[in-house]
Amino acid sequence: MTRRAPLPTNRAVRTLISLLLLSAILYAGWRGLQHVEAEYPEHLPWMPLAVEDPIGRATPLKIAALSGDKPACLALFEGSELAVTPFDDRRTSQQCGY
Repeated sequence: MTRRAPLPTNRAVRTLISLLLLSAILYAGWRGLQHVEAEYPEHLPWMPLAVEDPIGRATPLKIAALSGDKPACLALFEGSELAVTPFDDRRTSQQCGY
Protein backbone atom coordinates (compact mmCIF):
# COMPACT_ATOMS: atom_id res chain seq x y z
CA MET A 1 0.00 0.00 0.00
CA THR A 2 1.26 3.36 -0.92
CA ARG A 3 0.61 6.37 1.18
CA ARG A 4 -1.27 9.18 -0.48
CA ALA A 5 0.07 12.68 -0.23
CA PRO A 6 -2.35 15.29 1.13
CA LEU A 7 -4.05 17.32 -1.51
CA PRO A 8 -2.55 20.80 -1.87
CA THR A 9 -6.00 22.23 -2.57
CA ASN A 10 -7.08 21.58 1.04
CA ARG A 11 -4.85 24.34 2.35
CA ALA A 12 -5.75 26.65 -0.53
CA VAL A 13 -9.47 26.16 0.16
CA ARG A 14 -9.01 26.89 3.88
CA THR A 15 -7.01 30.03 3.08
CA LEU A 16 -9.64 31.19 0.60
CA ILE A 17 -12.46 30.59 3.10
CA SER A 18 -10.51 32.45 5.80
CA LEU A 19 -9.93 35.42 3.49
CA LEU A 20 -13.58 35.50 2.47
CA LEU A 21 -14.68 35.39 6.12
CA LEU A 22 -12.27 38.17 7.05
CA SER A 23 -13.48 40.25 4.10
CA ALA A 24 -17.10 39.76 5.16
CA ILE A 25 -16.32 40.83 8.74
CA LEU A 26 -14.46 43.94 7.56
CA TYR A 27 -17.27 44.85 5.15
CA ALA A 28 -19.91 44.44 7.86
CA GLY A 29 -17.89 46.66 10.21
CA TRP A 30 -17.46 49.32 7.53
CA ARG A 31 -21.20 49.31 6.73
CA GLY A 32 -22.01 49.48 10.45
CA LEU A 33 -19.75 52.51 10.86
CA GLN A 34 -21.43 54.20 7.88
CA HIS A 35 -24.82 53.61 9.51
CA VAL A 36 -23.68 55.03 12.84
CA GLU A 37 -22.13 58.09 11.14
CA ALA A 38 -25.38 58.76 9.29
CA GLU A 39 -27.84 58.07 12.12
CA TYR A 40 -25.95 58.91 15.32
CA PRO A 41 -23.24 61.54 14.64
CA GLU A 42 -23.56 62.91 18.18
CA HIS A 43 -21.76 59.84 19.54
CA LEU A 44 -18.69 60.10 17.27
CA PRO A 45 -15.99 62.61 18.23
CA TRP A 46 -14.69 63.03 14.66
CA MET A 47 -18.08 64.16 13.32
CA PRO A 48 -18.72 67.92 13.40
CA LEU A 49 -20.87 69.40 16.14
CA ALA A 50 -24.33 70.53 15.04
CA VAL A 51 -26.85 72.41 17.19
CA GLU A 52 -29.67 70.24 15.84
CA ASP A 53 -28.05 66.99 16.99
CA PRO A 54 -29.18 65.52 20.30
CA ILE A 55 -26.67 65.39 23.15
CA GLY A 56 -24.48 62.32 22.79
CA ARG A 57 -21.43 60.74 24.35
CA ALA A 58 -19.03 62.85 22.27
CA THR A 59 -20.86 66.17 22.71
CA PRO A 60 -18.75 67.32 25.70
CA LEU A 61 -15.57 66.61 23.71
CA LYS A 62 -16.87 68.55 20.72
CA ILE A 63 -17.82 71.53 22.90
CA ALA A 64 -14.44 71.45 24.63
CA ALA A 65 -12.76 71.50 21.21
CA LEU A 66 -14.52 74.83 20.49
CA SER A 67 -13.14 76.40 23.67
CA GLY A 68 -11.07 79.45 22.80
CA ASP A 69 -11.98 79.32 19.10
CA LYS A 70 -14.55 82.09 18.77
CA PRO A 71 -14.91 81.95 14.94
CA ALA A 72 -15.57 78.20 15.02
CA CYS A 73 -18.04 78.65 17.86
CA LEU A 74 -19.95 81.35 15.98
CA ALA A 75 -19.88 79.27 12.79
CA LEU A 76 -21.71 76.54 14.70
CA PHE A 77 -24.74 78.81 15.09
CA GLU A 78 -24.74 80.24 11.55
CA GLY A 79 -26.67 77.34 10.04
CA SER A 80 -29.12 76.98 12.92
CA GLU A 81 -32.46 78.64 13.58
CA LEU A 82 -31.22 80.14 16.85
CA ALA A 83 -30.66 83.87 17.09
CA VAL A 84 -27.25 84.44 18.67
CA THR A 85 -25.74 87.73 19.77
CA PRO A 86 -22.02 87.37 20.50
CA PHE A 87 -20.54 89.32 23.39
CA ASP A 88 -17.09 90.84 23.40
CA ASP A 89 -14.53 88.96 25.45
CA ARG A 90 -14.23 90.30 28.97
CA ARG A 91 -11.34 89.40 31.25
CA THR A 92 -11.37 90.68 34.80
CA SER A 93 -9.43 87.81 36.36
CA GLN A 94 -8.22 84.30 35.53
CA GLN A 95 -11.85 83.29 34.82
CA CYS A 96 -13.79 84.66 31.86
CA GLY A 97 -15.50 87.49 33.74
CA TYR A 98 -19.14 86.49 33.31
